[in-house]
Amino acid sequence: MTDPFRSAARAALSTAIVLVAMTWSGVARSDETINLDYDFYGNGIRVLTLGFDASVTDRAYKARYALKTKGLASLFSDGSTIAVAQGAIRRDSVAVRQFESESDNDKGKRVVTITWDERRNAKTVRSYDLGSRKSSSIRKALEPGIPDPVSAMLQATLFDAGKPCESAFTVYDGRHVFELRYAYQGRGTVSSDNGLYSGPAYKCTLTYKPVAGLSKSKMRKAREEPQPPFTIWLAPFKSPGLGQELLIPVRAEGRMKWANLEIYLRKGKVAGSPLTPTELARNQ
Repeated sequence: MTDPFRSAARAALSTAIVLVAMTWSGVARSDETINLDYDFYGNGIRVLTLGFDASVTDRAYKARYALKTKGLASLFSDGSTIAVAQGAIRRDSVAVRQFESESDNDKGKRVVTITWDERRNAKTVRSYDLGSRKSSSIRKALEPGIPDPVSAMLQATLFDAGKPCESAFTVYDGRHVFELRYAYQGRGTVSSDNGLYSGPAYKCTLTYKPVAGLSKSKMRKAREEPQPPFTIWLAPFKSPGLGQELLIPVRAEGRMKWANLEIYLRKGKVAGSPLTPTELARNQ
């Protein structure tokens, strides 16, 4: 995969927590399902798709996302990443149990599996060698209970419904440790020619900061030239099937060195019912 599309993929993965986020106004009381599909555009050209599916009960969760190159990006390299997370739902938090990620691109297939024991310590198995220095930096940064990207998203959205976009998390995906920090900006208006929804929405920013797992040169460059924050818009949606309010991410944008990256919600379902622009606008 060429550098521009590697950059797009990294941006997609680092923002996946928010792009697939949905906020319940309380812990799930029954089996709840969410299905969301997003398109990623680099300088107006579709380069990636992201699909997210989640099932949550009052005791457990399982979530999956699939990222794949599309359009022009596929002409240079046909890459994809599938990640699955599962764990337990506690009274005021999630307890991650397992996370598995499988990536397939021009470097071949790479699989990472993380399991958490009863003491909440993470054990990682990789199908490839990360190198002694990177592995050492990750071990030093890991703390008990540090979540994977999907579980961190569920932690924020399940239990922070009253204060959207006011959380910060240190996250571990098996290859990197990084911090994601959200900030609420107020109400805004979404203008979308490529996405499902246009209209009023909550406006937030997401800042990504690497912590461990990068080479010395890349870490130094990341500190000297930090990634600019992404802007995300969330539209409230009252699910008639679930009887709960959700915050659906409908659009995001950010500046990469090579291009403007824009992400749009293309379609979605909540409890089996398709999301429509009218339903999203009705709850404003």
